[in-house]
Amino acid sequence: MSNKGNTQSDSCDFPDPIVENKETVICLPSDIDNDDFGIELTGGCHSYLGVICIHKIYENSAAHSDGRLRRGDIIIDVNGKSMKKASLEEAKLALIESPHPLQLTLIRDPDPLCLFTSIEEPKIFITVELWKNHTNEPLGISLLERKGIGVFVTWISPNSPAELSQRIRQGDKIIDINGTPVKGLDQSQVAASLREAEHSVVLVLGRIPALHAKIQDWIHDRHFQRKPLNVVRTSSWSHSDIHLLRAKKSAALASRRADENSLGRRQSRRFSAFNLRLRSNSTHMERLAVHSAPPPNNQPR
Repeated sequence: MSNKGNTQSDSCDFPDPIVENKETVICLPSDIDNDDFGIELTGGCHSYLGVICIHKIYENSAAHSDGRLRRGDIIIDVNGKSMKKASLEEAKLALIESPHPLQLTLIRDPDPLCLFTSIEEPKIFITVELWKNHTNEPLGISLLERKGIGVFVTWISPNSPAELSQRIRQGDKIIDINGTPVKGLDQSQVAASLREAEHSVVLVLGRIPALHAKIQDWIHDRHFQRKPLNVVRTSSWSHSDIHLLRAKKSAALASRRADENSLGRRQSRRFSAFNLRLRSNSTHMERLAVHSAPPPNNQPR
């Protein structure tokens, strides 16, 4: 793990390898051809991801030459400025306006395939019945397939039917859906079966004690050994094009809402000032309170 007390020159002269689940400082030299150092970002505080992540590293750039950065790395701060509550636009601006060299503090989650799946056979089996209010209601389960092994649960969305059951855990293996075994089905087929089920969905899940314990240790490290990030579900997004698409849509929606709220606040202030001038002798002046819209609550599938 890198020492945050090191100077930028120390970080550049002695580059630290990126260790999973530990903060690492990366120092990138000047890049004349790329204002953003060859880094394309995604996510943001109001997006589906909840954090700023690297989407792509462009060739022939400072980031590509460094060789350590990769898709899915979470940006904690840029030149000492925290990105934990930054929007995508703020993070991009921080890169472009950064002095040279650029210092990034980032963290890399473990490979979700290793973290959430196992070749070991389940030893505990649980039957869970979930209820939908309507056919299109999401169950709140994110899935990840391990080729030739099966499909596993990686995330349970808060306040979803899956979370309310209080019986499904990350790392559970899908064995059966409404009496039909899913062995041999891929991730998209299992997701379609869950999505198309009406009203009641009966799942048979296989739990592997060693895998469950490993996931709990990872969650403990994320929450107690350092300040937690906004969400822990980002471990699986970098391997899911569907999740990435949702992240981009959420970021665009958040940006539009922010623009609308900003315009609304400006109009409200102008109206309030005009109203106060007209009613300056009144003892019961009305004031408008403008609240920005809450971030979108996209639920993973």
